[in-house]
Order: sequence, then structure tokens, then C-alpha cells
Amino acid sequence: MTTFLVRPLFWILAALCWMLAAPSWALPVQRLQVPRLEQNIVYHGAPVAPTGKTWQYVVQISSDSGGCTGFFIDHDVLITAAHCFNSAVRGDLWLTFFKGSEGDDYANIEAKDYRMTIYPGYDFRNKNAQPGVDIAVIVFKKADVLSYDRTAGEIISSAYTSSINIGDMALMVGAGMSDRGNGSGILRHSNAEVSDAGYNNSLTLTASRGSGICRGDSGGPALWRSARTGMSNYYIMGVASGMGGTQLNNDCSSGAQYTIINSVVGAWISKATDRLRVLIEPLREEQRKADEQQRKEAERRRLPHLRLAEEAEVLRKAAVAKASELQRAQEHLQKVQDELRQAQAAAREKSEEARKALEAFEASGAGTPALP
Repeated sequence: MTTFLVRPLFWILAALCWMLAAPSWALPVQRLQVPRLEQNIVYHGAPVAPTGKTWQYVVQISSDSGGCTGFFIDHDVLITAAHCFNSAVRGDLWLTFFKGSEGDDYANIEAKDYRMTIYPGYDFRNKNAQPGVDIAVIVFKKADVLSYDRTAGEIISSAYTSSINIGDMALMVGAGMSDRGNGSGILRHSNAEVSDAGYNNSLTLTASRGSGICRGDSGGPALWRSARTGMSNYYIMGVASGMGGTQLNNDCSSGAQYTIINSVVGAWISKATDRLRVLIEPLREEQRKADEQQRKEAERRRLPHLRLAEEAEVLRKAAVAKASELQRAQEHLQKVQDELRQAQAAAREKSEEARKALEAFEASGAGTPALP
């Protein structure tokens, strides 16, 4: 009996020791079941207002590797963290869009055809080897994965990256639980302060009031604006890569690590986008040809119906013409009938006058009167 109780306790204690000893990146990523969004969070963050713009381009990404955040910088270009994908083999991606802070079920899609690249030097087998270049760029075959009624995010200009200082305020954006596992699937944001910037392409943000990021927030944007530079809008300055605290008990309130989008990284994103668009172009061309073939096939199938419709239209016009002729004939007949009735009435009137004249003459005894 003692052995029966001790062995399970031993394995439980061993598992807890492993979790305490393991770095944050080594903890297993829970695979998300679409459409439930379990672990993509800005911890203790506030819901994003419908009047804001971030909900238009920030998405939840679910794949065989787990769940992450991403953001669109164009209608076919998605940025996320490289460590969100555990190998060079990538399957379908589920993208969950938002409308305000709530998930927009009508906008969710499954993306099958895309091309992806990661920052040079990032090693899937050693995700801690290059913590400062944890970025992936994805270009989709469909040119409007981000629908045209939404606005894409805008990356900070390289002219401003050198202006980011320690102490500057930033905004972290993500979707998921608000505290201790509650409120998943809600897009949230939280204010944070730049506590370290520039080292090894990394950026450290420290949130206030116990806010932070956790597993699944990887790939989400850090937004920045500065009155001293004359910026009125928020621009994307970083990509969420990791966190500084522990994930035990969902305690995600410590510092957050971001890959800063400096001039070098920004230039790479631009070149990577161009290269991926070239690679995806054959698929797009195939799709265009398939669409054209489908259009022609639909047109071919419509031709018999069009001919029947044209013949029906000819018959309809002929029927309308005949009906018009019949109407005119009926009107003419009505006119002739009216004239005949008038002539008959006049004849009856003359006949009556003649009868009366004859009766008057006969009554006078003057002989046969002259006919009128």
C-alpha cells in the first residue's frame, strides 16, 4: 500500500522539479483547438476598444506546433516569431481574426498555401541560440488574407528606431486569458515601459500592474509612439519572443522580450517579403489560371441558357408586338362599332320622323305626302 502511494508522489515531485528547473522556452506549448484560444495572452491586460486599429491586423495563429500571435503588415504578409514553428515542415495555419476585442468567427480562415522564411541564423533545434532574431515572415497565396476592409499594421521607420530610449512607454498586444486561465480568446493590450533596448537586436518591456505576456503571445507586436519625434500614431517596433519570468501558476507578470525591428531587421523583412512573393507567384498564377478556367467553364455552361433566354426574349418581344397590334385592332373595331351605333341611331330617328309625317298626312286626308 505504501509503495502504491509513494510512486505516484515521486513522479509528481519529479515533474515539478523539472518544470522549476526548465527555462521558459523549454516548457511545452499547448496545441490549440480551433476555435478555442487557450494560451495566447496579454496577462491582466485591458480589452482592445472597437475604435482602435490593432484588432484589424493582429491575429491568433494555430498550427501543429501550437498557438502564437501574429500581425499583418500587408494584406498577404504576416509577421510572427520563428520559434512558433518547431521544424522546417509546416502544415496548415488557422488564423483567428478579431472585431474589437472579440473573435470574429466570420473572418477566420484556414491557410493551406503560403511561403515562410525565418531570420538567417535562427536554429529550430536550439531556439535559444539567437534570441534577438526570432522573426518569421509568411506570405500567403491569397492576396487578401487580411481583407481589404481592414487596415494592416505599419512597421516603425528605421529613422525612428534609434530614438527608442529606456523609459519610453510601449503597448503590448495579444489575445487570451486575463488572469489565471480566465478570459481566453479576448484581444487585450497592456502598457509597458522599455527597460532595455538594442542589445543583440532585443528589446525588454516591463509592464505595470502585474501585466505581462505568456506562452502563445509570441509573435505579437509591441507598439511605440513618441511625442518628441512628432509621432501621433502607434508603430510596430518589436515582435514578442519570450518572457523574463516563470510560467508556473500562470504567473506571467515579469519582463517581456521582443525582437526589435531596427533598420537591419526592417530591411530583411522587406527583402524577405519580396523574395517570398516571387516564390509564391507560381501558385498565384496557377490560381489565376484555375479561376479563368472556372470562369470559362461557367460561361460555357451558361451559353445554352443564354441562348434560350435570348430566344425567349425574341418571343416575348414578338408577343408584345402582337398584343400591341391586337390592342390597336380592338380600338379600331370599337371605333367602327361606335360609328355604326351612331348611324343606326340616326336612321331610327329619320324613320321615326317619316312615320310621324305619314300619320299626320293620312289624318289630314290630303293624299300621299312627299317623302322627305
